[in-house]
Amino acid sequence: MKMVVQYIVYLGVPLIFLAVVFTIVAYLSYVERKMGAFMQIRVGPNRAGPWGILQPIADAIKFLFKEDVIVDTKDKALYVFAPAIIFIATFVALAALPFGMSFSFMGINVEMNVVNISVGVLFVVAFSGIAVYGIVLGGWASGSKYPLLGAMRSAAQVLSYEVPLTLTIAIMVLTYNTFDLTKIADLQQGTLLGFLPRWGVFLQPVAFLVFIASAFAEANRIPFDLPEEESVLVSGYHTEYSSMKFAMLFMAEYGHMILASGLIVLFFLGGWHLPYINASSIVSAFAAIIPADWARLVTALLLFGVFFVKVCAVLFVYVWARWTFPRFRFDQLMSICWKVLVPVSMVDLVITAGVITWLYA
Repeated sequence: MKMVVQYIVYLGVPLIFLAVVFTIVAYLSYVERKMGAFMQIRVGPNRAGPWGILQPIADAIKFLFKEDVIVDTKDKALYVFAPAIIFIATFVALAALPFGMSFSFMGINVEMNVVNISVGVLFVVAFSGIAVYGIVLGGWASGSKYPLLGAMRSAAQVLSYEVPLTLTIAIMVLTYNTFDLTKIADLQQGTLLGFLPRWGVFLQPVAFLVFIASAFAEANRIPFDLPEEESVLVSGYHTEYSSMKFAMLFMAEYGHMILASGLIVLFFLGGWHLPYINASSIVSAFAAIIPADWARLVTALLLFGVFFVKVCAVLFVYVWARWTFPRFRFDQLMSICWKVLVPVSMVDLVITAGVITWLYA
């Protein structure tokens, strides 16, 4: 019986991960279109199912059966392989994100992530940075000036905003003294100054703002969507892609949004923990009415729901920003990075290192 449960756990966690991620990816497009319609006094998707809720399924079927056009280019191998690089890099990085409390059930330790490593921060940063190679290769191999310009813009933008993003991650690693994302979330239980949740947003508010701005730029989202500027570059680096190759680029962009939202929640919003309530007290409350194993399972599912709601709240900000803010010029984009975000994050890093050295001296 224990072996059966063990196999169910080992298979179930990755399947739950894939189901949740792909469902969010699919319905982010629906939410984005519906929110845009609401803000612009339009109807939005309303044909496929009640209120258009089956529109993502209709879109998936359309992508599967749409003609796959391959452009006449000398670099067909790179052209075909580039979307796979972006897609795989993004979803491998997502696999290292913990999405709930680890717990023991029937003597089996259950980790609420697909890849459980102690240096999860480094793993995520390494793989998320690989996606830019796919963008550059796809833009170059498309054999058209618009994708090439979009790819060059994306390379300059992503490499630039990697600097403040990495600096803020270094700040949070210094603050929590660990590269383990699960430990980072667990360290945010309790209170700060007696009344504030011990969340990263209260410990490092400047790093929080820099991280959000950099995450928007990394995901090529408005107001930082210069690589896909429709009015100038048609669709940027994915102009020449169609069918499932375009769908892979589309899913990778939303996957990057989920990745950034998950990191924001883990670093700054308490992870899966509720404010002022420790996970152990929730387990104790359930253990008073149900067996201990089931109490831990129910608590883990509850905290997974908390993490899911927090990630969805951050994703809502992503979508809301698209229909609210105007697009920057490219020179403004670079000026914000190198003249504002990088100096601010470097000063914050030095201050954080100084305070930690003073506290532990």
